[in-house]
Amino acid sequence: MNGCIDTSGCVSIAKASLFGGIFNEVNVYPNSTNGVVNISLGDLTSVSIKVYDLNGKVIFEEARVPSSNYQFELNATAGMYILEVNSNDQLMRTRIIKQ
Repeated sequence: MNGCIDTSGCVSIAKASLFGGIFNEVNVYPNSTNGVVNISLGDLTSVSIKVYDLNGKVIFEEARVPSSNYQFELNATAGMYILEVNSNDQLMRTRIIKQ
């Protein structure tokens, strides 16, 4: 009707990322976790990490992440937490579920 169609052309997507920008290569796993959290940071440098509880209290902090594959123990009760990755004055936040 009036030149409208119900489908569009195909579009290729080379790489999809949940975070985008400088955080394209960041991978946080496993999620949910029993305590050990792995973060693959790709080519990011000058990275710091914080984990917050849902009240906004910092429960874990690493001011200077020493490598591009970082692992830490989330010593907290079961629940949901916010992981914040900071690099070059840009932030990425994601949820972590602790079982």
